[in-house]
Amino acid sequence: YHLCALGRTGEAHRALLKEAGVEEPDYSECLLDSTTSDSIVKAIVKFYTNFAVPQLYPVAHEQMLAQEQFNTRMRVDKGTVDAENASKYSSLATAFEKLSTHLKSIAEILDLPPPKLPGEETESKTRLTGPTQESSKKDEGGLSEQERMLQLLWVDDSDRSFYEDLYDLESRLPPVLLRSVPKAEVDSEVAKGRVLVECQERGWVHIYY
Repeated sequence: YHLCALGRTGEAHRALLKEAGVEEPDYSECLLDSTTSDSIVKAIVKFYTNFAVPQLYPVAHEQMLAQEQFNTRMRVDKGTVDAENASKYSSLATAFEKLSTHLKSIAEILDLPPPKLPGEETESKTRLTGPTQESSKKDEGGLSEQERMLQLLWVDDSDRSFYEDLYDLESRLPPVLLRSVPKAEVDSEVAKGRVLVECQERGWVHIYY
């Protein structure tokens, strides 16, 4: 009866009642006096607008994503995620989902804008639960779930480039290192202690014995 006590049922709530063919009940006996009701509503709106949506909501989302990224790296490095970190992610994801549900309920009750993350209008990166099926994609032209998981492996573009973009050895190494040499000739030179590798770009010589 918290909705009727404040005298606020919200347009979304009334729309659901109408869609279900249910007449809105008479809550007159449960209503608080207007002064008390208005004070509570103002406090809730202030909390929602100044703290919950701009601060609490994005922080909870960032914590969930940070743990998700950590677990992804652990899965890549070790092949599995330990129980402690798996439990941490599950707790953070559950907490974020509950927070999101409560904030949306407040928004519906008081006819406020629904909570949105910074940049959510242009980038649909919010995930309230775990990874979905491969067919689950962002808006048309977006990335698949597998591609999004791969993005979490890299710290930045330079880190990804280091592992994915192979160097052109022919353009970086002196020709002497790339030429084909018969094994017998190499063994002979090594035995004589006269294997010379000259680096023309740096102007020095290595002698291996």
